[in-house]
Amino acid sequence: MASPPSKQPTVGMVYDNLATFVERDIRILESEYTVLRMPFEARPKWRLPVAFARQFVALLRQRGKVKVYVHQSAGYVSFLACVLRPVL
Repeated sequence: MASPPSKQPTVGMVYDNLATFVERDIRILESEYTVLRMPFEARPKWRLPVAFARQFVALLRQRGKVKVYVHQSAGYVSFLACVLRPVL
């Protein structure tokens, strides 16, 4: 029998490199929240505009569902979520 849908709040985890500390943070967050993984894949660097476009679409799709965004680093990975936060 399928379990009922979770009523846990949703957290968006944005990262550019799935390092061991990021995996650990995700496991810790999953104990209390539903974690939406949002990788920012911009390697090689010429893919950066594509990564921004993908993140923009993902943020708009999750508008209203995700209450908090957690970022691996404070750089271009977190730029769009910070700028769009008032609208999300």
